[in-house]
Amino acid sequence: MNLWLLAGLSVMLNTMSKLIERAVAKEVNPLAFSWLNQVIASLVLIPFAFAVWKTPSSNSSWLIILFGGIFWLILSLCQYTSIKKTEVSLKEPLSQSRLIWALIFGVVFLGEVVSISRTIGTLLVVCGGMVLVFHPERKWGRLKDSGVRWTLGTAVVSATVALVDKFALGYFPSEMYAFLAFFVPAILLSCVVHRKKEAVEHLLKKHCVRAISSIILSALSYLLFVQVLSRIDLTQLYPFMQLTTVLTVIGGMVILGERDHVKQRLIGTIFIIAGVIVVKVF
Repeated sequence: MNLWLLAGLSVMLNTMSKLIERAVAKEVNPLAFSWLNQVIASLVLIPFAFAVWKTPSSNSSWLIILFGGIFWLILSLCQYTSIKKTEVSLKEPLSQSRLIWALIFGVVFLGEVVSISRTIGTLLVVCGGMVLVFHPERKWGRLKDSGVRWTLGTAVVSATVALVDKFALGYFPSEMYAFLAFFVPAILLSCVVHRKKEAVEHLLKKHCVRAISSIILSALSYLLFVQVLSRIDLTQLYPFMQLTTVLTVIGGMVILGERDHVKQRLIGTIFIIAGVIVVKVF
């Protein structure tokens, strides 16, 4: 099959996953949804992990996994809370603000050099974010909305997790670490999820098919992306993959009925996508 068709299929699957995820998250408890996501993702990644499994010889390596798993747990809970509280047509572009924190963390903790293109791209993301949160009748714009604050906070956690991942991948094969990054939070959440028994039952009885579908679609989209990326340069592929953000915003407006401030959201999204492309490609 043509590689660009596979890339397009990856975009479509990822978009569908995000829209279904939002439709479900509005109705369920974030902890219950997070637990289900960790469990299903762990099961999907088992064969890939065990194909390259390598037991670490150092006990400190397992401490790194535990530390990384805790961060992934925090990220998952924050992410599903932000999905629940924020319309997807606003959350999806606004979540790209993680690039700002990734830039800051890269400079402060990893000693990375900031290029002109990364600076320009980050400024475009900042401008797009300002457009999205602007509200003429509020002093602090939409920053007073809990969903917006959760989305921006999740972006900080996401950038932190990326920093932890970069460090941990020096000790584990990527497939093995990806599995453990879901498996460890699944175990930790399983220890407390019984306290939300009614929420879990509601999720499994009323939204099980859609919830699992969103998780599997996301996993399949990622596998297709990796397959295409192994054969096409990132500079060619990454701009194309930004169609996910565009289609998610449009899908949120058309399918989920998120039609508040349409022009403002589209303008902010364009700025942010342009910034992401500049940072990732140039």
